[in-house]
Amino acid sequence: MARNMAVIAAEILTILALIVACIFSFGGMKPVGELDTRYLALIDTSNITSTVSQVTYHGLPDSHDFSKHKDVFAIYLYAYCSGTLEDKNSKDDAKRYKINFCSKPGSELFDQYRLWKVWGVDLATPRKAKNEVDKSIGVAAIKKMPRVILVGFNTAMLSLGLTVLAGLSSYFFRHWSLITAAVFSTISSISILTVSSLCQSLYPTLIHRTNDYTISFGSSNGTLTSRYSARQLSILWLVSCLSTLASICLIFGALRSHYGARNPKNGPRRSGEDKTGGLGGLVRRTTDRFFDTVDVSGTYQKLGGDGRDALVRAISIGGESRKNISEVELIEQNENGRDDGTGGSLVHGPHRGLRDEEDTRYEPMRHH
Repeated sequence: MARNMAVIAAEILTILALIVACIFSFGGMKPVGELDTRYLALIDTSNITSTVSQVTYHGLPDSHDFSKHKDVFAIYLYAYCSGTLEDKNSKDDAKRYKINFCSKPGSELFDQYRLWKVWGVDLATPRKAKNEVDKSIGVAAIKKMPRVILVGFNTAMLSLGLTVLAGLSSYFFRHWSLITAAVFSTISSISILTVSSLCQSLYPTLIHRTNDYTISFGSSNGTLTSRYSARQLSILWLVSCLSTLASICLIFGALRSHYGARNPKNGPRRSGEDKTGGLGGLVRRTTDRFFDTVDVSGTYQKLGGDGRDALVRAISIGGESRKNISEVELIEQNENGRDDGTGGSLVHGPHRGLRDEEDTRYEPMRHH
């Protein structure tokens, strides 16, 4: 019961994590027009002006859109979009900016740093560093981390999907499917946790270096403004928490299934077997009249390896069937019997006074 509840809880958590991750990842993939507010970071370059050959440009160039100058750059997980400022007085980003270009998802990530350096924006210098992480991240890391984040996120999404499938199949294939689901879930948890940590390090660092960045370089001047989306980063951490909880549930269920499969107590018992699994003692024959109390015949099982005749069950060995005839409770013996002083052990009960070798209640084991 506990195993099934753990699997059901894990499936629900994994599906929720998958849905939230999908919604998060679709940012920047809708057609050009209004700005998609599911960005990780937004850089406003509308206050930058540059004069070249008596021609004034606003913003900074976009290397993937024929170096056209743009007023805004919105960075998403799979892509980035650029556009122009439409309504500078609007506080709604979707109305404030108009997007006219989005890069190819997965192949063209935000990498304007080298081109922007020509126009006076150098991100190699730590500005307004909040901690040692901000100081340690250089331009090379800023360039490479989005690709690493993308690979980690794809791994997490694939693992989440496989976790759902393996979890559903565990209702039919049980043990190994559940272990497989736990492995995939653990992979997804580690991947999404890595992605969340990298995003939490990269985008605040990028914003600290671009926000209020004043350009005074040749004919270029002005100030950059930027911000990151705490909401989007929180969604990533939410996916990480859901995936981690699902992993814990699946690992618990897999352990329950593993040890339950090895414990015969949890499986179906055949007649003639006691709760501890198998035939726990010696099988011997007895006389027709057992202690002059119960009329039984055939073969009996002497249970328990602790020196006590605790329970005897009548079974048929080599016969047509195996059946429980009755359960007879015997008088307990001490582990080694009672020593009569002559080297033998005295038997307790109705046959007290007899040594073990004189006791005829049990004949030697019959093999077949």
